[in-house]
Amino acid sequence: MAQLKDIGMRSRWLSRARATRCVSSDRTPIAGRLYGMDHAPIANAYVSTAHGSMGTVFCHFAAALVTGQICGEFAPMTKSLESCLSSDRFRLRQERRGIRHHAGQPVSHNIGAKSGHDRP
Repeated sequence: MAQLKDIGMRSRWLSRARATRCVSSDRTPIAGRLYGMDHAPIANAYVSTAHGSMGTVFCHFAAALVTGQICGEFAPMTKSLESCLSSDRFRLRQERRGIRHHAGQPVSHNIGAKSGHDRP
């Protein structure tokens, strides 16, 4: 016990680190099979990411989902909830909405200001 106290007295901060939390655009984690451009699952590719501030709570649930998919067992959730966590949900949402003409371009927040995208 005395050795632990000596180590504690000699310890000091060497550096500090700061990290950002990975969050998806809809604030819902991404977990389960990874899908390709053709909506087909990629063989032996699974993901569990974008948990944000709820990572310590949700990661166990996501691990159970991924484990169930790998082992071919039932997922610990309904199919509708599983689809809400799917990596393919962004592509399906884009197909429903259609292509946005101004995607990736800066948006002018000035009300009444003319932009190069206005139609006469």
